[in-house]
Amino acid sequence: MSKILTETVAKNLGISKTEAAKIVKAVTTSIEEVTAANGSLTLINFGSFTVKPFKRTSTLHKKTYHIDKNIIRFKPGLGFSRKVN
Repeated sequence: MSKILTETVAKNLGISKTEAAKIVKAVTTSIEEVTAANGSLTLINFGSFTVKPFKRTSTLHKKTYHIDKNIIRFKPGLGFSRKVN
């Protein structure tokens, strides 16, 4: 977990770093759970997380390998993009 993020949350909310760490952990865990269950999650003015299937077949040394996995993509929202740029 990011120490800088935890300290910033503690400062902005006026709470202890321990409480802020619990909040940050709860939010990140919730994002993971919702994205895994629904395949996408949109946070207004922050961005969108989407899960897309990735399939590839490759041949190496006369052996064929099949790669099937999910890729997580993040597209920043307009508000987030404006603050960063």
